[in-house]
Amino acid sequence: MKTTLALTVVALILVVLVGALTLSQTTALGPAAGAPSPVEAAQSFYDWYLDYVGYQADGTFRNAMVDGAYRTNPDLAPEFVDQIDDLLASFKGQGGGYDPFLCAQDIPVRLTVDDAQVRGQQATVTVSTFWMGNPMAYRFEVALELREGAWKIVDIRCGAGDHRPLDARETAQAFYDLYLQVAERRNPLANGLYRDLPFLAPEWVAQVDEILAGFDRGGYDPFLCAQDVPSEVLAQTATVDGDSATVTMSTSFEGHGLTVELRAVDGHWLVTGVNCQHK
Repeated sequence: MKTTLALTVVALILVVLVGALTLSQTTALGPAAGAPSPVEAAQSFYDWYLDYVGYQADGTFRNAMVDGAYRTNPDLAPEFVDQIDDLLASFKGQGGGYDPFLCAQDIPVRLTVDDAQVRGQQATVTVSTFWMGNPMAYRFEVALELREGAWKIVDIRCGAGDHRPLDARETAQAFYDLYLQVAERRNPLANGLYRDLPFLAPEWVAQVDEILAGFDRGGYDPFLCAQDVPSEVLAQTATVDGDSATVTMSTSFEGHGLTVELRAVDGHWLVTGVNCQHK
């Protein structure tokens, strides 16, 4: 009887030990339950970074590299932080350098983190950056490694990416980013200023000329489908049919939106019209 009881106890201990070992191995080899994916980890870092960098309400300019704020970001592996420290130190006295997190000297208008390629505990995501008035998206790679159940950025490879033409949705967004920036300084409709903006097909420019010429008093902005300028215009969904595309846009005005029509010309998309009936 005692022998049977002892064997039972030993068996239970083995089960517990095996279970603990299996759990430990699972935690070591795979992400913890509910942990961010590689894309989400990279997106988390860049959301923080772009929000941190820039002018503050008091007029001061905040820079995560200058004040070292990146050192405490939880999405970065410790050895990568050390690598950035060494790189920034090498820039001193040279009168140059670049932002190693953005692979550029300036801050892009927008940034997207694309799908990840995952191989075991290693992952690579491609980051695309978009620049004011530029018909190309520039890309670089972010390498991540699974550490204690969480994905950490271990390298940013600025020379590993390339550049590509904007797709239809990105082109529509790029045009409105530029249009709103111009509108902050002067009226894009005044003196035909809109005619010199990129991303517009000649036939749409001619149509806008006619629309504006038809206004006796008052009127509206045919690009914004409104009389006032919204603070934001965002591309939502795109429908592509060969060389033609439509992109639905929302604006900061409640319940307001519009649809942009585009066509592909020599590998790039151009805006051919704006439908103001979209809700």
